[in-house]
Amino acid sequence: MTEISEDGFWEMAEGEWTPTEKQLEALQNGAIGHDGETVQQEIGEAESPKPFVHRFSPQVVPATIGGGMTIIQAGIGRPVNMMSFQDSIISVLTKYIRFEGRASRSEYWWFFLATIIVSIPLGLVDGLLFGWGYSDPAVFSWLFNLAIFLPTLAVSIRRVHDTGRSGWYTLIPFYNLYLFIIEGEVVPNIYGPVPNNVRKDDISTQPAIVQGQIAPIPEQYLVISSSKDASGKKAMIITAGIVIGVVLLTVVLSGVLYVWASSLAASNTQDSNLVGDWTNPYDKLELQSDGNAKESTGAFESWYNVGENLYFEDEEYSYKYRYSLVDDILFLAPYDGDGVLSEEDCTAYLQGSNGESESHFNDRIEQAQSNGKFPNWCNP
Repeated sequence: MTEISEDGFWEMAEGEWTPTEKQLEALQNGAIGHDGETVQQEIGEAESPKPFVHRFSPQVVPATIGGGMTIIQAGIGRPVNMMSFQDSIISVLTKYIRFEGRASRSEYWWFFLATIIVSIPLGLVDGLLFGWGYSDPAVFSWLFNLAIFLPTLAVSIRRVHDTGRSGWYTLIPFYNLYLFIIEGEVVPNIYGPVPNNVRKDDISTQPAIVQGQIAPIPEQYLVISSSKDASGKKAMIITAGIVIGVVLLTVVLSGVLYVWASSLAASNTQDSNLVGDWTNPYDKLELQSDGNAKESTGAFESWYNVGENLYFEDEEYSYKYRYSLVDDILFLAPYDGDGVLSEEDCTAYLQGSNGESESHFNDRIEQAQSNGKFPNWCNP
């Protein structure tokens, strides 16, 4: 019985190891024999080599600041790269009233974040200058909201367009928020092509040439661009300049408004003729020179006068009165919630403790009325 080696290349015949058919076939196909020589083989008619085709899938490689390569997918499918924060702001503001076209989620939400970032310090400035009440003016916030109203509306409509819906859907509460959040369509629609998250006027990208044969993928294409250091630095310098300019403008306007508010505050004074005790048979009012006020019912804590109006305040409310000082008589009439003077609620106080006597108080009021010194707006 013939013995064959484990690798199948040798067989024992008549006491000697001889090559098997398997080894001879391998040598004919170019294998190297045990003696280090290559066995020659006949080569028939060569076949024409098939052309090499490189198969690939489109992808996006993020660009670095100041350099790198950006590959952005366009056509079918969504871009992998988000639009940058500064590009979003520039894109929205340059499309100030452009309601046609589409906007990606990153373009919309980065701009939304930018408006929040700017609104917070403006709200603080308004609060410091004009007060924190609901009825207090918010000049800076109003001006800012007025400035961004149209671009915010425009980018909102473009964001809804990206989902394939009419811009009128921005008027539907809650549903419009859902449309702002969801991803847009992956194909061109009636409102335009798929957003590529690259500004058309961005000079930081330059076309690059791709060499070699690449098998095209149906209905897809690539845009390949490279970032340059100079343009990247230029964009950063422009952004920094805008931020510094906004800060400086805010500081200047804050100073102007502070001076204006200070001048208004200076007009809120305590008339020295009003300082002292004022009484009538039913109430006692003490007006102190430091602006503190005491009233028998504890309704007031401070006071000041502006022109012909006298203001009393407590921890929560401010009360406005029309006042007139005739000799030793203080006439007061309140304004109602609509700012209308309540003449029938007019009351009077005598200076010092003289008004505590009802008879003396009535005689003094009748005397003032007979002398024609009674204010025409006081009709109790």
